[in-house]
Amino acid sequence: MSTPDGGQVASTDLTFSKLQGTGNDFLFVDARTALPPLIEKIPRPELARKLCHRQFGVGADGLVFVETGSSPDLLKWDFYNNDGSTAEMCGNASRCMGRWAHTKLGLQNLTFETRSGLVTTKVVGEEISSHLDYLSLQFRTLDFEFDGKKFKANFVNTGVPHAVVEIEKIASANPDDAFAAAAIRQLRFHPDAGSKGTNITFLEKRGEDQFATTTFERGVEDFTLSCGTGVLSAAATGLEKSKIEIKKATVESPGGRLKVEFGKSWRGASLQGPAVHVFDGRVPERFLK
Repeated sequence: MSTPDGGQVASTDLTFSKLQGTGNDFLFVDARTALPPLIEKIPRPELARKLCHRQFGVGADGLVFVETGSSPDLLKWDFYNNDGSTAEMCGNASRCMGRWAHTKLGLQNLTFETRSGLVTTKVVGEEISSHLDYLSLQFRTLDFEFDGKKFKANFVNTGVPHAVVEIEKIASANPDDAFAAAAIRQLRFHPDAGSKGTNITFLEKRGEDQFATTTFERGVEDFTLSCGTGVLSAAATGLEKSKIEIKKATVESPGGRLKVEFGKSWRGASLQGPAVHVFDGRVPERFLK
């Protein structure tokens, strides 16, 4: 196989594709067949840390290995955050998976396995819709304090856990804001959030079905331009409080707009928005030694 500059890709090189969904970016590696021997020897969490590093690697929020699923006609993914930790689910990565399958395999529709359950994607014009059949949402609260006052975050699992904090203006959700910093500090490893802790998602209501959100992501340990499961958790929180019958919403994240729809009794959900193939690349063996 040749490279764009006319050179040859060595059999020891790791080839990948970079995709992004509303600014949430991921590296995809086709692992349906054996990878180069050196690559196979390196633990995947270590590969994720190396490749996703924005200064010393390619740079990404996560690394996805695409594999053959439990049957020959089914795909699955092995997903890692950029710190090497695993995640049960990632909404934007699932939409990027749909774009990868469309670009590389010519598929309009895709069903694949994740640690959370089956996900189905569909090409909708320039966008990708991802349907999470396995979701069945329940709501509870986590307590935190600021300036001597008690506050409650809505705790909901949309494939991974999110503590949703409602604020007046989404612009104040940043590490320099005292309230946001206190919420992140207390909620990230809240004793009721499980052993891995939780993502912290901030929500601004702009209407009964119009919201803005941003997420401090577990595993990235920083705010990202977009978080698909965070968008779902923010929309679910806002819609649950609005008490409207049709559970549909438009959500603005720093990286772009996503459309959300939930099934009856909060069973199943779809997430639709742009997912873009950015480029293909290769990593030479010497980088990985």
